[in-house]
Amino acid sequence: MSGARLFYWGIWALLTLGVMRTTVLIRRRDTADFAALDSSALMGVVITAALLAALLLTPRTIRMAGSIARSSAAALLAYLALALASVLWSQLPLYSAFRALEVLAVFLAAFIVMSRYPYFVDAERALMRFLMLVTLMSWGQRAMAGDLSLSGLHTNVYSVTAGIGALYAFGESLRAEPVRKRALKRWMWAFLVFLAIGTSVGSNIGAALGFVAILAVLGLGRALLLPAVGVVVALLALSGALGHVLESTVFGGRSAADLATLTGRNTLWTGYIEAVWERPGLGYGFAVGARIGDAFGLRATTNTHNGLIEAALGMGLAGLALCLIWWGRHFHEIALTLRAQVPGAIGAVGASVMLFVNNNSKSIIGGGYDPTFAGAALFIAFFHVMVFAPLRAERRAGRGASWRWGSPA
Repeated sequence: MSGARLFYWGIWALLTLGVMRTTVLIRRRDTADFAALDSSALMGVVITAALLAALLLTPRTIRMAGSIARSSAAALLAYLALALASVLWSQLPLYSAFRALEVLAVFLAAFIVMSRYPYFVDAERALMRFLMLVTLMSWGQRAMAGDLSLSGLHTNVYSVTAGIGALYAFGESLRAEPVRKRALKRWMWAFLVFLAIGTSVGSNIGAALGFVAILAVLGLGRALLLPAVGVVVALLALSGALGHVLESTVFGGRSAADLATLTGRNTLWTGYIEAVWERPGLGYGFAVGARIGDAFGLRATTNTHNGLIEAALGMGLAGLALCLIWWGRHFHEIALTLRAQVPGAIGAVGASVMLFVNNNSKSIIGGGYDPTFAGAALFIAFFHVMVFAPLRAERRAGRGASWRWGSPA
């Protein structure tokens, strides 16, 4: 095995260890001890340090940083730079520093490993495998708790990566050639199983809207399915069965009272927003706000359950603005790739809509590291390196919008 190949396998191994640490190897401790340096936290420090060292050792990091700077991902990179700078005003400077470096390392590592693939199909296969790895490990964490019932397996973790994988595979399978279509359909059904048993309201709604978005961008022929779905919904509503169907499927068995309060999220969000307006300029430091919820009269949690609120709480309105800029530019880039009929574009529509909706239920983009961020980061890197960057390079070279199944730009 060549040195370069060994290097990239090492980065993959570190990304996998990071997921393992926060899933099947996760430790249980009191919420108040979130900043304690125990064996698990020490493992996280070692993994982050190793990733950062690897990124500093390879010249590809500089090249990828230049490519990122010419895309929507530049806004996310600026956001992470601001997250690191927030140690200057953070309520917990060392905690913010570590969390910012951890997310930054995983974000850049995702771009590095995606850039090593010479062909689109190989990178796509790697994306599907990693999303499934995160899904399986996150499911394993719940299963190891000993309760294999639907209520015991309920999550807002593995349903995120399952939803991204299912929506991407579904969208791409609709226009793929036979061999790729069969592989994508297998991935789609596998991911759908985990999405279903996760019973996450945010993920289910995100998946439903992602499905509708895919149908919409495919044009009238596919969109004819929408009136049929509308008729079915109308019939269910008229028969009085719609509420029961939604409660037992999309809403994962949640009662009307749970849905009315967004399972308690609206109380948290109200408190967080009030806290934002107390420090709108700087915030409280990256990944800190939810952890010190008791200072706002709320209970401490692992995240704010809303990526945009997380950004505003951590880095003020500047952090919120950078996140919004990224989302806007990301969807603009998807529109460009759709117009050019680039492979990966249709799947990116569904996966991105699902990710955006779910990010308003769980802090995925905007907060600290967890397994869902690792999966989301790899999807973002895949879209940038294998879908958008080649189109941008061809247009810059004056060759139009045609696609070649060659090396990424």
